[in-house]
Amino acid sequence: MDSLRESTVQRGLAVPDAIIPSSPRLLLATKKERDAIRLPQIMRHLERLNEATEAVAILLVLTPDDGRPPELAKLGDARVAWSSF
Repeated sequence: MDSLRESTVQRGLAVPDAIIPSSPRLLLATKKERDAIRLPQIMRHLERLNEATEAVAILLVLTPDDGRPPELAKLGDARVAWSSF
């Protein structure tokens, strides 16, 4: 990390705080309407993640809901992340 910092400073480039040299598998599931999460579809996405060879596998669910949809909490799967938009 020091050599990266030194070489980028010498060239006048921006220096990141960290670099994560990996290849995560990130699946996105987006819903345009509130309360539109359907567990069968989410389960199929998770099955697809089971086939991933990457060390990190995440399903990011994006919805316009005000809070985390209760269906996602029922899964109890740490690979599922949620955010509202």
